[in-house]
Amino acid sequence: MISLSSLSPSVGDTFRLSWDLPVGAKILVGPAANDSLVVSIDTAHAGQWVLQPLAAGTYSLDSLQAIAPSGDTLREAGPSWQVSTQLESADTTASRLLAPQEVPIPFPWDRVGWAAAGAALLVAAYFGWKRFKRWRESLPKAPPIVPPRDPVEVARERLAKLVQRAEAGGSAREIAFECGELLREVHGKLHGWNDATGCTSGQWQQWCGTRRTAEESSLLADFLREADMLRYADGAGLAGHLLECAQRLLDAIDRLRKVAP
Repeated sequence: MISLSSLSPSVGDTFRLSWDLPVGAKILVGPAANDSLVVSIDTAHAGQWVLQPLAAGTYSLDSLQAIAPSGDTLREAGPSWQVSTQLESADTTASRLLAPQEVPIPFPWDRVGWAAAGAALLVAAYFGWKRFKRWRESLPKAPPIVPPRDPVEVARERLAKLVQRAEAGGSAREIAFECGELLREVHGKLHGWNDATGCTSGQWQQWCGTRRTAEESSLLADFLREADMLRYADGAGLAGHLLECAQRLLDAIDRLRKVAP
């Protein structure tokens, strides 16, 4: 409900406008000042304004608006009032009115409210982004993808370890088997031979004779002769010559890998 402390003030008089609002309601649109009416907000009392008419006549207010704590929009129009002129000898009470530059400017509470709401949204968005970033950082990271190594490079490392085992007195028969296996893997991976590791010596030599160069085929024959002597002989000798044959064959495989037979 909107009420006025006086419905018939004189020009220059001040009186109060009161709007009985629910506790916690927020004013959206209050009484508007103009050339004929000075409006100032009573900051000590929510929903109250001090009015001062500057000219005689009939005054009325546009609808006032507020937001209730429930979120509902409240609208209500105030009563009209009549302002009269009081003459004192040749003077008018208008001489007591405020000069235009002294008329108080209403504080823009609505703009302050929107600015505060915008600032609150920015702060909430910032802290939400920080939490999202921490959550993403806490997720387990996928292991880096390691590119496959060159088969010849891997074979050279394995062959070097076999040389060390041979020099340390390792079994020549075991070294011969492992040496043949790593050379089969190199041929299989470089040239798409899926059955390389499961083939016999004869199958390997036959494949090499039809799919690879004559140099590789000849070096493979040298290696297999030495390997068969160590793998199947009763008294296996030393593996030094076998490893030399393996090294020559691996060098040829590396050098001729892109050469068609």
